[in-house]
Amino acid sequence: MTSESRAARGLFEAHGAAVYRFAMVLLKQHQDAEDCVQETFLKLLRHLDAGGDTSNVRGWLFTVAAHAARDRQRRRRRWVAWLPAHDAQVPPSSLPDEDGRLKRAREALEQSRIEDGAFVYSGSNQRVGAADKPAGSAARSAVSETTIYLLGGGSVERIRSAVEAFQTHWDELEKRRKKTGTHEGPYRIAPYYFYYGHRYAAQAIELFPEAERAKARERLRATLLKTRDDDGTWNDRIFPRSRAYGTATALMVLLEDKAPAVPKLK
Repeated sequence: MTSESRAARGLFEAHGAAVYRFAMVLLKQHQDAEDCVQETFLKLLRHLDAGGDTSNVRGWLFTVAAHAARDRQRRRRRWVAWLPAHDAQVPPSSLPDEDGRLKRAREALEQSRIEDGAFVYSGSNQRVGAADKPAGSAARSAVSETTIYLLGGGSVERIRSAVEAFQTHWDELEKRRKKTGTHEGPYRIAPYYFYYGHRYAAQAIELFPEAERAKARERLRATLLKTRDDDGTWNDRIFPRSRAYGTATALMVLLEDKAPAVPKLK
């Protein structure tokens, strides 16, 4: 291994993950982001071999990655347009699962789903208390259905129903926002469910047919903005320390399709 190769490897270990996250924000597709990272570090190796400047390697890497991402975005625009009608025709992707872990994970989630669409807080699909009713499950149903779908099961219709359940039972979540205690109230809702529930609903909306997404995003955005504090931040607990978490989670909701995508499994 040449000294340049060793240097490139060290720089990949130091910056590769950050470049990948940057590419995912721009491209939203795991494979495209990986290709962008590979192209960026191959160019880095050539740059080092040619004795190029190394005074600001991190900045150089992100500049090259941005150009590589833009090239891929331009190539996408030349492809045949994807029509909303196509969404319903595409089944969930099947995933390589050599030891069966993904299948078991999907089945465990499916077994925790009750007939009315709620997901039990713990265990199989036997409702044991108010926490397992639709209102108690409102913040976790969307992410559960999204995960089942990404693991090859479920349906867009179930995801849509879970997002609707979040909106329907939002008032019960709001009753517990900024309250003391943890799992209290009639549905055993913890205050910290509040903003992660919005984030999970936002992720689920990005799996809707394209024609439905704009309206669903607008509805969720209006719901979220009702709880913004006067200083422009969000906090679902009584502790100042949780304000940064609440605000960051709310901003990911507001980013809509520009937020980091749910990573694809390989």
